[in-house]
Amino acid sequence: MYAQKLEGDEWIGEKMEPGKIDKMSDQQLGQLYELMQAIRKKQEEDANSEQ
Repeated sequence: MYAQKLEGDEWIGEKMEPGKIDKMSDQQLGQLYELMQAIRKKQEEDANSEQ
């Protein structure tokens, strides 16, 4: 189900359950943070290219 959500845009705006975050290792949290930064950078680049 996770992979299917990532293929589309259904995941946008969803929040992770705090229990799932609590179960993540430090490495997983670091990867999640890096993913968040990459998504934000891409969104900024897309917004700038539209202007």
